[in-house]
Amino acid sequence: MQPCLRKWTHLGMLGLLIGCSGFDLDKAPDHYPTLSLATFSDANVQLANSPNIVKSALEHNEFVKIENTDKVNHYIPRIFAEAHLNEVVSVNDLKNAPFHSALELIVKQFTCELYASMQPSNSVQFCPRDRDIVTNNLGYLPFKDGVRYNHRLVIEEEDANSTLHIELFLRSTLERPFESVWGAVHELGYFKGSRLDPESIVLTINLNAYKKSSKEHNWHLAHSEPLVFFVIIPTVKALTQRPNEMESMDYAYRSARILVVDSRPKQQENRYSNSIETFPESEF
Repeated sequence: MQPCLRKWTHLGMLGLLIGCSGFDLDKAPDHYPTLSLATFSDANVQLANSPNIVKSALEHNEFVKIENTDKVNHYIPRIFAEAHLNEVVSVNDLKNAPFHSALELIVKQFTCELYASMQPSNSVQFCPRDRDIVTNNLGYLPFKDGVRYNHRLVIEEEDANSTLHIELFLRSTLERPFESVWGAVHELGYFKGSRLDPESIVLTINLNAYKKSSKEHNWHLAHSEPLVFFVIIPTVKALTQRPNEMESMDYAYRSARILVVDSRPKQQENRYSNSIETFPESEF
């Protein structure tokens, strides 16, 4: 999916329900604003209050655990349908180790920074990206203030031959505020039929994939704009109450689910099985 209005117009958005509640920017400091009330267009259409493919996937519990790489690979053609248009970088390239490694790292890096933000100043936490000691006892959650308000969280991985480069990033809050669906992090909020805790964290992850042409020896981009997808991890409370940052990161990764949003054009929808794994409510 792309963070732009033209993407949503082809999904058949029908308009805004009148009388919906306002965006919850005043939640407690240990919570994020909710995705359900975030907007995805200049018309301030709230995600939960208009028909769209993200809402449908959430209501029908269409998730795959990211540690199950084979199953994730099965649904990559749905999630990253835009990559079909590229002659050099294909969806099959996204099924390789660099994507899965980068996905694991971005979940763990975010979780580590979240965990550290709520730990006492007399403790020490190391995060995986640089193995540096991170600042703790912040008094705010990452992206609500501090370095992530102004700077992206970026993870980059390459294959063994240095011919495929994967970049995953969470946009800074300055780039995309919480009011937007395309903001880096939200709590889920309420969606009819969803089996997940409404306080589950939703990461809106951007993907750039580059591949070096064997003929021209220069890099080609998978898509003109970053491809966007959603990963859902446990609640702030569940992650920050683990004994240490290592257990918190491991728990987040083992629990993390990629949302199977079917971004293919309608005429392609029957090319793949409609069977999506669902999960019991108690799993988060």
